[in-house]
Amino acid sequence: MKFTRAFTLLFIAIAFSAQAQSTVLDGYIVTSKSDTIYGKIDLGQSTNLHTECNFIQDGKSKKYLPTEILAYGIKDAQYYSSQKIKGQFVEVLLESQLSLYRVKNDFYIKKGLDSIVTLSKDNQAESSNGTKEKKRNWKGILSYYTLDCKKISSKANALNFNEKELVQFVKSYNECIGSSFKEMKSNIPSMKVNLGFNLASSFTSLTLNNSDLPTRTKNVEYSIINPMVGLYAEFSFPRTANKLIFVTELNVSKLNYDRSVIDAYSSFEILTENKGSHIELSLPLIVKYLVYRGKVNTYLHIGLNTVLLLDENYATTTTEIISQQLQYVMKDTNQLFGEEYGVGFVAGINIQKMIGKSSIGFFARTGINSLLATRKVDINSEEYVTTLGFKYTL
Repeated sequence: MKFTRAFTLLFIAIAFSAQAQSTVLDGYIVTSKSDTIYGKIDLGQSTNLHTECNFIQDGKSKKYLPTEILAYGIKDAQYYSSQKIKGQFVEVLLESQLSLYRVKNDFYIKKGLDSIVTLSKDNQAESSNGTKEKKRNWKGILSYYTLDCKKISSKANALNFNEKELVQFVKSYNECIGSSFKEMKSNIPSMKVNLGFNLASSFTSLTLNNSDLPTRTKNVEYSIINPMVGLYAEFSFPRTANKLIFVTELNVSKLNYDRSVIDAYSSFEILTENKGSHIELSLPLIVKYLVYRGKVNTYLHIGLNTVLLLDENYATTTTEIISQQLQYVMKDTNQLFGEEYGVGFVAGINIQKMIGKSSIGFFARTGINSLLATRKVDINSEEYVTTLGFKYTL
């Protein structure tokens, strides 16, 4: 228990430290003279990616405004141009005869030499005198600008207001009219699935609360170090939520625990020994959040956990000792848990380093499970689990 609390405090300290760090990625800037300079883009130090660019070269950092450079980009990812809307770095999603741009949650289109047009999900805007005026419907705007390809224009009313569908619509239109295009995020998949395995040691504090146990062995806390192995699958959405990863795991661990209690009386002693073991299958569902991206990525994670019992053995042995001589031994073997399962939560931190297309990493996690059995164990029996382990992602 003390170890778990200490780890929790350490986890909180690391979390605050990680959040204070920057997210630094390979990138470049395009100067006002159209020269491209390669270096690093520090996303963590930018309060707004659309109004400033923090560029690092040779260890020195410099902030650029939209009036000072033509564009900046992140390698194999986003590209921001200062030439579309005055005073803003606009994210370029697709460029062609019909182009698509983005600033935060707003989208813009531009056709040929026409002026840039805003696509707004909100159909109302407030005028200078405070009255509400109706805007042009964004679906109507897309339909109008694509009338020269009616099979695409007719699909505008079925669109949802999100980047994926708008990019696909604009791309389909340019293909329809035979215009070549450049999609900036074409190398970034919409969803990625990565598989891997865990090797870990868990430090478990297990409290048994069972009406069938001898009085002296009730509510006893067992401290256990047990191995854990498992498989996991990670689901990420690089285009739309590049800091979130959803993880499902399948872990197996074996817990062995024992405790001896001696009751001393004037003429004899009673030794009560209880030994047990069970194999646990845990199925956590976890959300990981990226707090630092660099040579080594740092994630915080939190999730729900379900525990199932695969096998269980438990025995209580009572021995009476008189003058150091054994008088009788009574052994009781039973099922403590029955058809046991548990629910709980986990939280932790992990670091990962890419090696080619794979990654290796380490994780630290703490959690609590309430054991809920169909019989034998009361609802307030609990497991406190702290896990330190190694991860390898294929």
